Amino acid sequence: NNTGPSCAGVPGDSPIIGAGTYCSKHGGISCTGVGEKIMVICLSKEISNYLQYNSGKKAMDAAQFGISLLDSISG
Repeated sequence: NNTGPSCAGVPGDSPIIGAGTYCSKHGGISCTGVGEKIMVICLSKEISNYLQYNSGKKAMDAAQFGISLLDSISG
């Protein structure tokens, strides 16, 4: 479902690979929240990249990285 009110008959959001959901050998990521901000930065792919290029980091580190990316987007 959307984060705000929607018109009757509108099914809701559609998943976009790399934005709200992404999976690689480094981890599986699924995001929820303000879809427009998540799509702008391809958040789940960015989190996967973080795990790929920062070996030894834990899932919580990656989640905090993702949250900081979202906080950096205005709107």
